[in-house]
Amino acid sequence: MTIEPHSESRRRDVRHVTTFKVAKLLGDRGETLCIIRNLSARGARIETNFLVEMGQRLQLQVRSDITVPATVRWSADGSAGVEFDAPVDTAEFLGGAADQLHPSRAPRFCARGGGRLIAGCAETRVFIENISLSGAGLGLADPLPVAPGDVVELILDGLGDFTAVVRWTADGRLGVKFSSALHFRRLAAWLGAGAA
Repeated sequence: MTIEPHSESRRRDVRHVTTFKVAKLLGDRGETLCIIRNLSARGARIETNFLVEMGQRLQLQVRSDITVPATVRWSADGSAGVEFDAPVDTAEFLGGAADQLHPSRAPRFCARGGGRLIAGCAETRVFIENISLSGAGLGLADPLPVAPGDVVELILDGLGDFTAVVRWTADGRLGVKFSSALHFRRLAAWLGAGAA
């Protein structure tokens, strides 16, 4: 079944307009960021710089605990309409939270990049393992005396300088939450430039 961008069947579902719901788009060519602009229980309109084609299978991940398989029904000028394999609970999809024991987090992207981490007077090279708009998982070149809750400075190659809070540490690795979220287009450009 093909659903055209302006067909009547496409308008039957109640649509929740989201002006900027960021999601992870997973396809046969890899993964990238996308923006969900319109949403119904049966599908969504997304914006992406990823090349998507009618009939292509992909998945949308809005949080670590919600990934939805879908099929592209139309694509034009950086936008695409996708139909979900099964109806979704739009309220949960747009913002319902996971339980306290298993908190959800923003979609993460496997990435390879580097930078420096500065904690007080100490500094070391870091290796980006994964990144999202709100934080990153990093490997440390040398041990640093940091603990959860510590505020650190990050200088990430191609992304710039950030203040961040250490969330966890383990075996020469740590997770940080950025004090201010990365801008969507900045991260999308960095991922698209081959940092991932």
